[in-house]
Amino acid sequence: MKKKILIFIVIVVLIVLIVLGIKFWGKDSENSQNNDMASEEMLLEQTSETKVALPDIDIVTGENMSVSIDYIKNKGLPIILCFVDDKDDDFKSTIEKMADKYERKAVIQMVDFDLNSRLADYYEITKAPAEVFVNSDGTAYTYYGDSDNFKQEMDDNGNIEYTKHQGTLTEAQFKTIVNELV
Repeated sequence: MKKKILIFIVIVVLIVLIVLGIKFWGKDSENSQNNDMASEEMLLEQTSETKVALPDIDIVTGENMSVSIDYIKNKGLPIILCFVDDKDDDFKSTIEKMADKYERKAVIQMVDFDLNSRLADYYEITKAPAEVFVNSDGTAYTYYGDSDNFKQEMDDNGNIEYTKHQGTLTEAQFKTIVNELV
């Protein structure tokens, strides 16, 4: 008789704990969703007058491998994103040569233009080849030379967000820019 009462009490306690756990977990999930919505609303408010921040996306390289944009930014090095397509074989070899040469000084990343439309749209790249330059601290690289192929993109407050170049760069141009970036 005592065993039956003990088993009954244990079962009742387990049921109560399960019910309380379900209620607690449901409220925690609700709070988490509310916090996520509040954070998203704050982000939208902060970016409503400026260009929406680039989400962490994977860049698909020419070899169909991907690398995260946040991973590149966290290296703490200047960044040159080189948008290329299938016709840019000579430029691809220049990019590879410069990436090897400046491996520890700058991130020179080849980006397949056709496979990265979101990234190209973000940087307003309409055709390949093109390059985007960012300093190691995340600020925009400022190009002081004279060329119609370089364009500095501004945010809504008139600050330079990034510099881009339409067309191919020679090895000499790469060297000059990387030396200015580092």
